Amino acid sequence: MTESASALPGEGSAADAVITDVTQRLMQEFAGTVALGVIERCVAAAAEHYADARIPIYVPMLVERSARARLREIAAPSDRA
Repeated sequence: MTESASALPGEGSAADAVITDVTQRLMQEFAGTVALGVIERCVAAAAEHYADARIPIYVPMLVERSARARLREIAAPSDRA
C-alpha cells in the first residue's frame, strides 16, 4: 500500500492496517479473477472517497463494500459482443 493509506481518517499506522486488511480480504475473494494492482487501486480509490467522513468508525466497512462492488463489476463477464 502506498500513499492511499493516509486517505483514511485516524492515525497513520491504524489506517495502514485497515487498508492492508481490506486489501488482503479482497485479494482472497478475487484471486485469479482480478489483478493485485487493480484491487489495490480500488481500495485506494474507496479510501480516498471516504477520507473526509464525518463518522470515521464506519469508514473501513464502507471502503470494503465500495471496493468489493467495483471489483465485482470488473470481474463480471461483459455482455458486449
